Amino acid sequence: MDVEPRSDQTKDLAGRSLDQDPILGPMLMRAMTEMKSVASNPTPLLRPDRPIGVVLAAPVLQEGEAQPVGFVTFSYELAPLMLANDDLSLFSVALKDPANENGELVANDRGVVVSRTADPQAAASAVTRTVAFGGRDWSLTYYAKTNAMMRARQTAAIVAAIGLALTAIVCGLFGYVAYNNLRLSREIQARIGFERRLTAVIDELNHRVKNILAVIQSIITRTLRHGSDIDVARELLIGRIHAMSNVVSLLSESQWQGVKLKGLFEARAIPHADRIAISGPDITVSARAAQSLSLLFFELASHSDEGLSLVGKHPHIVAHWEVNGEEADAIFQFRWEEFNTSAATRRADSDFGVILLDRVAPEALGGTSKRYFTDVSYVYELTAPMETVVDMSERDRTEQFSAPLTSAR
Repeated sequence: MDVEPRSDQTKDLAGRSLDQDPILGPMLMRAMTEMKSVASNPTPLLRPDRPIGVVLAAPVLQEGEAQPVGFVTFSYELAPLMLANDDLSLFSVALKDPANENGELVANDRGVVVSRTADPQAAASAVTRTVAFGGRDWSLTYYAKTNAMMRARQTAAIVAAIGLALTAIVCGLFGYVAYNNLRLSREIQARIGFERRLTAVIDELNHRVKNILAVIQSIITRTLRHGSDIDVARELLIGRIHAMSNVVSLLSESQWQGVKLKGLFEARAIPHADRIAISGPDITVSARAAQSLSLLFFELASHSDEGLSLVGKHPHIVAHWEVNGEEADAIFQFRWEEFNTSAATRRADSDFGVILLDRVAPEALGGTSKRYFTDVSYVYELTAPMETVVDMSERDRTEQFSAPLTSAR
């Protein structure tokens, strides 16, 4: 038998002669004679220490030739065919040895096919089946495995495991359905709560927008009253609306939780902020109080003397506030004082300013106010209860709107 494929590298290599092989030689001779596929007797494959199997040889004919030019061979190991790798099989398979009438080939515990003498008593209770392969008949004998108790225990364990797995699957499905129903119920409840809360937020937003528009309308109406100087009116209108815009921006940043009182004295909110010395606790005032105080501070600052400078080491304008009394009866006291001014030098308060200083701001905070001149200064004082300045009820309501919803789990 030549080495295939034939090439310059292999043509000088010696082939292997199988004519004298006691098993493969007769198989090839028979295949050549009968011109059909022929299977060999069981034999070690390739080398004596290799697994036992059978070789199938098919002659190859060249077109126009009567004799085969070679063979195509296939090798099959017997161990997999005899269920040697199936530990759970209820039967062991034995192949009748064609070369030994009383012999048979079986797979041992290690899965290696070996030859043994057939037991006539065991053969009486076995099942024999004949199959055709490679131009010959093969006899397969099926023996029941001897350890029935072990097989029964293994089978019972398998059935119990399958039953337990099915029970776990069913329980898991019921749990999954119950969990999804509970989650869906929570999501529906959260959705209903969200819609109610959204409606309340929209109502609150409409209320606040209407209030802001009403204040702006009042500002415009009072500022552009009949007979006002257009340049002065324009300057005051822009400043007042700017003060409102600034306080709304501060409230938006805090989610309408109130504004630090010192934040209302920023340079972007009121004129001459750099000449105002502020002092007092940094309390947080409510949204309503912040809007009134922002307009109040702008009105006071916009009418202060612009041409006067500092007097000694004291600033020109001093804004001071303090909180006196216990929590329930605490009183907010605010004092604005412009030094080195008088009724003759200070620009007179406008009609809008007078209404804001004397009526609107005090009423919005539930307090009282007064303004007067001393020998060296102009003073404005505002007194109001802390519960209206801080207004915890408004803050609590806003916190409910701004708090995140708890997601359903």
